[in-house]
Amino acid sequence: MSDEQMRRFIQAARRATDASSELQELWREIPEDAFLGVQEREVSELLWKLIYYRISPAAAFGALRKCDMSRARDALIRFYVGKGLNPDRKYGGYVFELDTMIGDLFEEGGETALRLLVNDAQFDPEKFSDPRVIGVFAEVLDIEPAEVLPWYQRVVTSAEAQPPT
Repeated sequence: MSDEQMRRFIQAARRATDASSELQELWREIPEDAFLGVQEREVSELLWKLIYYRISPAAAFGALRKCDMSRARDALIRFYVGKGLNPDRKYGGYVFELDTMIGDLFEEGGETALRLLVNDAQFDPEKFSDPRVIGVFAEVLDIEPAEVLPWYQRVVTSAEAQPPT
């Protein structure tokens, strides 16, 4: 790495860590319901980008679910439980982030929100072969881990029995 590249890296890293520190302080100051009903597309986009770039993703998801539940569910599909994703290829925090986000989704929309999530065409049912995913769903649904797959099968079966809307 050249001296110029190193200098630019250091400057960028300083800006990023300063901004991250400021954002962490703001997350602590912002009331939990501050994003409830926020309609501005820019806010939703910024929260989405925070999740995408893994900048306070759990806090960003908690805010996103307050202002755009559909976008929040989509973030879970795209970054955590969607088809073709391998959570072991991303750096740490998977269980914490997944637990927080699935818990937030459940808190905001109840079991119906989880049913919509697992019935989404992009949801990867193979994720239920991962004990971390099973553990998170079991905790959120307040059931035993062995009951998660039967719960999922009932949800999918009942969705298949529904006429298309």
